[in-house]
Amino acid sequence: MKRAHPRRLTAAPAADGAVHPGWTARAPRKSSDAPTRGFARYFVALLPQSQRHRPLALLVSLYDGSYDPAAEEDSLIQGRLIMRRFILVLTMGIVAGLAFAGTTLVTSAAPQAPGITANGFSLTGSTAGGVKLAAYGDPLTFVFTEVNVGSGSPSEDLVLESLTNASVASISCVVGTNHALINPDGNFCEPGPVSHGQKASSVINASITGTSGSVTVRVCLSNEGTGVVGPCTNVSVTI
Repeated sequence: MKRAHPRRLTAAPAADGAVHPGWTARAPRKSSDAPTRGFARYFVALLPQSQRHRPLALLVSLYDGSYDPAAEEDSLIQGRLIMRRFILVLTMGIVAGLAFAGTTLVTSAAPQAPGITANGFSLTGSTAGGVKLAAYGDPLTFVFTEVNVGSGSPSEDLVLESLTNASVASISCVVGTNHALINPDGNFCEPGPVSHGQKASSVINASITGTSGSVTVRVCLSNEGTGVVGPCTNVSVTI
């Protein structure tokens, strides 16, 4: 007869309470242990897919009876909430970053031409909105600004010298420390005396009449007292 493994035997106490020395004593199984052990038997199969990577400690808790399905469910819920909050914060950060990048691109897409300096004044020109490409019939707005970088307070007029492939719709002048809008004298913006550090601008609204090539605007400064012309600058938009 094949002898049963000692660990599988339960000691049968003698009448005096002693246990046979060759056997291993084991406490009687509690009926409450059966569901826990049965659940542990199918542990891997019953747990959600997301929980099958949990540490061995979770399996141990099943054997010692400390496993609490409600607590595990609460833990899952808290984990999902934390993950959702993390995703929300990450998404907001990405959106904010894209918005900032878009603003930077829009800002950098319309750089003014480097200031040209002569006779104590610098002159810059640009298109409103940074337009670089347009078509027949489109409206365009050009802005030319003079700044006194020298001494004294000469009167430097901004003069529209030429405009190709477009017609002038209107010209406005922005002058003074309060940036007041005044009317031009023909193609001349006459701001009067401009002190050191002050600026004045000519705003030229045009409509494209050409179908190819480019629209090019040329503006020069002209000193009312001496008649000296310059600096000058050009701004172009491709058609």
